[in-house]
Amino acid sequence: MACGCSEYRAVELLLNADANPFIRNYSGYRPIDYSKTQEITDLLIDKMKLRAIQQQGNESLYQLIEEKQIALHKNNLLESAAGINDKAGGESFLDQIQYLQDENEQAAATISYLKMRIQVLESTALQQEEYSRKNLANLTKQHTEQLQVILKRNEETEKAFLAYQKSHSDELAELNRLRTEVMTLKSKNKFSNESSEEEQLQNTIEDLQKRLTEISAEKLALEERVKLAEKLKSMVEEENEQLREDIQKIQSSMKTEMINKISSERAAKDEQDEDSGAVIFVQDESGNKQIKAATPKKLVERLTDYSSYDNQFLQAFMLTFRCFMTTNELLELIMNQYTKKVKEVNSNNQSPLYFRIVNTMKFWIDNYWDDFENSKELYDKLVSFIENFDDVSKVTLKAIIKRKVVHWLVSEIVLQENLKLRVNTLERILLFTQSLLKLNNFNGVKEVSAALQSSSIYRLKKTKKAMASKFLKLYDSILKLVSNELNFKNLRTKIHSADPPLIPFPGIYQSDLVFLDSWGKNILDGGLINFIKYQKMASYILEFNILLKLKNVKTLK
Repeated sequence: MACGCSEYRAVELLLNADANPFIRNYSGYRPIDYSKTQEITDLLIDKMKLRAIQQQGNESLYQLIEEKQIALHKNNLLESAAGINDKAGGESFLDQIQYLQDENEQAAATISYLKMRIQVLESTALQQEEYSRKNLANLTKQHTEQLQVILKRNEETEKAFLAYQKSHSDELAELNRLRTEVMTLKSKNKFSNESSEEEQLQNTIEDLQKRLTEISAEKLALEERVKLAEKLKSMVEEENEQLREDIQKIQSSMKTEMINKISSERAAKDEQDEDSGAVIFVQDESGNKQIKAATPKKLVERLTDYSSYDNQFLQAFMLTFRCFMTTNELLELIMNQYTKKVKEVNSNNQSPLYFRIVNTMKFWIDNYWDDFENSKELYDKLVSFIENFDDVSKVTLKAIIKRKVVHWLVSEIVLQENLKLRVNTLERILLFTQSLLKLNNFNGVKEVSAALQSSSIYRLKKTKKAMASKFLKLYDSILKLVSNELNFKNLRTKIHSADPPLIPFPGIYQSDLVFLDSWGKNILDGGLINFIKYQKMASYILEFNILLKLKNVKTLK
């Protein structure tokens, strides 16, 4: 009615009083259908739009509230299924989920480590198989030599018997001939009175018969000797076979007894260390004990313990011990082990612990000589420590020579007197680098390139300009190969495509270990070393160790 009467103020008041502009009368008409002025029509349209927006907002709000209620209901159902009744239980459940995620990540890292360990174990198994094959070959060779001596003696006996039989067969033939002559003489001289000749012939026949009897007796004796030699040969073969079986049984029994004894002693020692809180053990998937955390002293004791030799532990420790102790501290701990447990107990340096310490020092010197070369104090301690060893160990440990290839190459170039000699020397070094590349000696190629990129060589612009064009191309190709662009992409590709034997460059693997430096804590609660972190770091280096072992492997064609 207000719209029909064109009462703008009345329409505005009604709308402000929350009147519904969409309502219809009994005839099906809305207020806007009765509007006669544009002003009222615009007002109704604005209110209708605003009303529509409010309705849409209310519907969206109702929908969000409904979805939230459904989500809360689902969450309540999940909490009920998981046994969560309060906020503390919810937080505990979230902690469990986070723990399971951490365990999953650790399991993935363990799988990677086990794959690398399987490769190392396969390599070790091949070495042990080769060692067993050599031992078997040596044992077979010894038995073969003994058998050949017996056969040779038998052959000499048979030859002597045949020679004796032949010589006496000639004598027998001569005897038969003499008998024939005697019978002929008897038939011719049966009426003769020459008794003296007949008596002489008779004596000769008796002597020959006596000799024939002796020959027969010697023949029987030789036959008995031959039979005895054959019987002796058979007995020797049986005794050798029985001896081999007995040796194998004794070795197996002694090995089993020794392993059981060492295992029991090791278990008692581990239990004592774990009770003292100095070591924490975990079990791997195979059920074997593995050190998770320990004090530096206990780690060194495990390193030099002959009853628990673990090559994987030795490699991991020597790679990472600098992260939690100094080289001087390590040498001091090893020296204390030698003084307290070897020198004071066994002065002749023949205990298993002594040889374990010597092997540990040999591994350290062979693989990480830089520790001693860069520290005169450490080197002096090492020399003094080695003087306590026996002569063989002294010679072994003192036979370490560290080459300085880069310094030598730089000196060979810059010490030449004139430009021509420097050019000639540089070209020869480039040819030498090309030969190293053909031999897959990538470490040597990187060392030569380091010399070529040194400041002393880089400034020799006139020398490089005077080289032939083919040597300039070779120079550029070598530098491009060893470039660190894209994390040594070119050098990595070359190493992975090369056939063994090869010598890799260790520098390209260092960048792969950088991210592990910030992973986990180095020291756990209680001052224990988080050794499992360093062991994971070591697993990434096993790839390089495997490539390094391939330097002695030849490709079969």
